[in-house]
Amino acid sequence: MPTKTIYVAESDLPIFEKAQELAGSSLSAVIAEALREHIKRKESEAQGFQHLTLRLGPAGAWRAVRFTGRLLARWRQRNPQDLRIRPYKVFQTARGKFAVYIRDMPDWGQWSQRGWENYPWPDDGTDRHLEVYDSLEALKEHVPREVGIAVERALQGTRVEELDI
Repeated sequence: MPTKTIYVAESDLPIFEKAQELAGSSLSAVIAEALREHIKRKESEAQGFQHLTLRLGPAGAWRAVRFTGRLLARWRQRNPQDLRIRPYKVFQTARGKFAVYIRDMPDWGQWSQRGWENYPWPDDGTDRHLEVYDSLEALKEHVPREVGIAVERALQGTRVEELDI
């Protein structure tokens, strides 16, 4: 069996001893596991993936969720009839799915011009939810057309078009 010698600084020795105590057996297995996780994290970061924490639910009753993903697109849908804004953020997850984070919130710019005195205080009226789709085709069926186009361009790496002019 091949061997590899690792020199440990005296100041790090307690860490290695604690790791071996917790492992109950091979320190080599602990080191290999840590290196696998380190490589996975670094390769993921190189592709733009990061740990994301989002708040979901209605205002005042939010819950936090966390996943690994990378931002592909942002888009904001404004509805002047109901004085609302719906910002979209689309992430590609580490498992290749598409997570769409949607906030449904008051358009405060419009409220300042009309109707704000009838707004149901103290709730700020913001609702946040996450939708997950297995494919780009499924995503496109459930989001505004512009969002689907932006995601498709991001996946193709064509956010900026080079002009030969």
